[in-house]
Amino acid sequence: MCADHFEASCFDGNLMGRLIGFTPRHRRLKSDAVPTVFAYNQGLRDDSNSQTRKRVLHEMPLPIDNGVNDNRGNSVMTESKENNIPQKKTRHAVKAVGEKVDVLFSRTLYDTILSNYSRHVKPRQLNADVVNIYIDFDIKAVIDFEEKSGIFTFLGKFTLKWWDEIIMWDSTNYGNIDMIQVSIHDVWVPKIVIGNTVDYHSLYKMDNYFDSKMTYITYTNDGSAFFESSGVWQTICNVDVTDFPFDAHECDILLEAMHPSMDVKLMSISDYVHTNSTTMHSEFRIQNTYVRTRLLNAKDAWSQLAYTINLGRRPLFMTMNLVVPVFLISFANVLVFLLPLDSSDRVGYAVTMVLTFTVFMTMVSDLLPATDPLSNFNILLILQLTFSTVVTLGVLLIHFIYNKNPSDNVPHWIRYLCLRKTNQQDEPINKKGKDKSYQWRDCDSKIWKKMARIINKCILVKSVFIITIEIIVFYGLTCT
Repeated sequence: MCADHFEASCFDGNLMGRLIGFTPRHRRLKSDAVPTVFAYNQGLRDDSNSQTRKRVLHEMPLPIDNGVNDNRGNSVMTESKENNIPQKKTRHAVKAVGEKVDVLFSRTLYDTILSNYSRHVKPRQLNADVVNIYIDFDIKAVIDFEEKSGIFTFLGKFTLKWWDEIIMWDSTNYGNIDMIQVSIHDVWVPKIVIGNTVDYHSLYKMDNYFDSKMTYITYTNDGSAFFESSGVWQTICNVDVTDFPFDAHECDILLEAMHPSMDVKLMSISDYVHTNSTTMHSEFRIQNTYVRTRLLNAKDAWSQLAYTINLGRRPLFMTMNLVVPVFLISFANVLVFLLPLDSSDRVGYAVTMVLTFTVFMTMVSDLLPATDPLSNFNILLILQLTFSTVVTLGVLLIHFIYNKNPSDNVPHWIRYLCLRKTNQQDEPINKKGKDKSYQWRDCDSKIWKKMARIINKCILVKSVFIITIEIIVFYGLTCT
């Protein structure tokens, strides 16, 4: 093989020779040199006739990457291997042609279905027909529920389905394309709002204009339209804290169609809210759900779909941190009657208990809403505060009686009770000859202290009984 089949870059050359323009007679090939210059390639480059060029390209065989030489010689096979021009190139070209055909069909279909389409007209052939919007609701997470304001925050997904009688096509005429996505700005969509939200009323949750431009409605060839909207919403709930901390609340999510019911009607696919994949709140859980369909305004009816969610509080935390301490403090309150009657700490102890219940009242007022009627726990706190106040007054009364001057006039009925008690205790002494006048004098000297002990014991027993009844009644009202 001669040097004419190699390009100049395939030869080794000295720098000095190239600078003075000297060409040696014998040139040395590089170790990786490959012949790439052939006569038919040169003829193809020299042919300026476009028709001849097309003919030569048509007649020239494609390189074969299977190790078989063609009629042009081994150099063609070598070139194919070195330049990596296998037959895959041809398959990629065929695939690219198929993709272009699919794109052409999609563009043709898109232009056809929107040629005579108006997004301002409901998608019905007859104007009297109603568009039924089938909605499915799935709660993804219960984010928060604020009892004082009644705001329920949740992450949800709404799935909307309806039939569009205008956007329908025969898939065989468009390369078997049976589904297409159209921008929400180009087609008719029902205007639906959430009637009891706090901030964002539209059902179509979009963050910005770019997000809306990239939102699509999915259509199938039979006219079925499909759309999903997900986001975070806040709705107003009916707060009922009567059974706190075992309270339950009803939260409605009201979907309202901004079209007369003769044009658009909202319907639910299922009769409940999907909660299988819901991330529950740490304090509240979803007890049950149901769906109601109704019409708004008797004169000009508007379709409404109401999803009702019953939220129940997890009572363990509030029970252990509020209810149980209240009853423990109530029992600790009556322990003041076990202290010695002459102790100076009895009054301070009772006043401290009153202040403790006052602090609990402040905590609960910050936690619960100012509703009417009051919660059972509020009533319990009021009763315990009243009871603690009565205990404090009882301690003061006992302290006053116990320290009363023995020379003070003693009422007859108190003397009678004291004498009766003394006769029962000192009956063996009476039999030995102690006269009645001595008993009266002995009773007058100790009558006030004995009366204080009797009152102290009576208040202690009745207080324990009252607190036990309060516990039974409270749990009977709140847990049933």
